Amino acid sequence: MSSAEKGGRQVRCGRVEVRLKRGVMDAQGQAVRRALHDLGFAGVADVRIGRLVEVVFAPGTDAEQARQWLQQMGSSLLAHPAIEEFRTCLEEQEQEQEPSTGSGAGR
Repeated sequence: MSSAEKGGRQVRCGRVEVRLKRGVMDAQGQAVRRALHDLGFAGVADVRIGRLVEVVFAPGTDAEQARQWLQQMGSSLLAHPAIEEFRTCLEEQEQEQEPSTGSGAGR
């Protein structure tokens, strides 16, 4: 059954993962590592905390254009180049259509 038959559609989604560069102290990561040790996870050697930015592109956006945009987003806005690094990922995902809510019932 195709995504159209299931009621969904393919959307192009991108991710930009941003983390501190190695060598930059990650105080939040160290705090989480200590807490994990306190909870009994003694085998955890290091924890690095980062952030994940997810982007959904408009239908019809070219894959190569989306990849270029993700790189530009990371380098010009999302990551501080002196202390952070980033990587990008682009994929197709099926997006379920939201059920119709009717004609404003309950308003």
